[in-house]
Amino acid sequence: MKTLIVADDLTGALDSAVTFAGVGLRCTVARRPADIPAAMATAPDVLAISTASREGSPEAATCAVSHVFDAIGDRPKLVFKKVDSRLKGHCGTELGMVAARTGIARAVVTPAIPAQGRATQGGRLSGAGVASPIDVAATFAGAGLTVEVPDAATDADLDRVVTVAMSGDPVLLVGAAGLAAALARHLRPGARPAPVGNLPSPLLLAIGSRDPITLEQLDVLRAAGVQELRAPDGRVEVPPGGIRHDALLLRLVAGGDAFDPRSANAHFAASASEFARSVDVGTLLACGGETADAILGSLGVGILEVEGEALPGVPVSSMVVGGRRTRLVTKSGGFGAPDALARIVTMTADTGRD
Repeated sequence: MKTLIVADDLTGALDSAVTFAGVGLRCTVARRPADIPAAMATAPDVLAISTASREGSPEAATCAVSHVFDAIGDRPKLVFKKVDSRLKGHCGTELGMVAARTGIARAVVTPAIPAQGRATQGGRLSGAGVASPIDVAATFAGAGLTVEVPDAATDADLDRVVTVAMSGDPVLLVGAAGLAAALARHLRPGARPAPVGNLPSPLLLAIGSRDPITLEQLDVLRAAGVQELRAPDGRVEVPPGGIRHDALLLRLVAGGDAFDPRSANAHFAASASEFARSVDVGTLLACGGETADAILGSLGVGILEVEGEALPGVPVSSMVVGGRRTRLVTKSGGFGAPDALARIVTMTADTGRD
């Protein structure tokens, strides 16, 4: 393992790792620090780890990041700290622990994602989805290391940032998927992502997100005639006959006025994982970061081997469920064109199982 990615959630770990898989590097994601030994046994070029620490306390975040380096042992050649592109979570606290454990005293930080219209200029992050400019350096002021915030508005800018950063003494690169992709291009110049190809059927779409973008994508799915099964408050029973066609939409919905999202998500994860086992799905699509993480926990899956993208920004991984290899497709709730889910359905084919 030459490159380590430390992310504070599963979606971030996958979104950054897939950029390296796209240039031909072997990438494995550990769902939690405890899964690192199993992940390292796959001999990846790039190891990404989710500390699942964005929503917890600063103390828990510090402890989770420390556990990563306890499990890693020797410091890898490159360390990339994945942060939310709007700097949500405990970015400064976690970077401080990464710096302390690696002994690297300088960080180059740019959460810019040009493809999403977000840029850094004059030390501030602005653009689509950013209500008011964010002072990036201030976010990391207590991290205990030198922080540089270069301007970046295009992918070419990010490429220059990485080239300059990699030309000197060891440095921590800190950013979102845009900077991760620039680092991948630097490591494998000229490489072009290979298409993932067909996904094995049957396909189970487990949709926990209620984001308006996802709801629009669901309308397109229904218009295409995809079989739908609703899960009120996350609970559902497997219907006789399982999946009638090549794809089934399993959707989390509120069951009443006393809807508890956290409890419903846990029930939904249990329902989706039971369904996945009972019908022996070839591909599981999980929409919503918390939904994907909870389903993997319910399935007992701790490592994912990243293969590439089904669509731009939609990673495809492989995992072992019940002794069989299954594809996992993950998509953030607030991401993608209206036909994104429908396009993934068209990618499934009766290709059998590995």
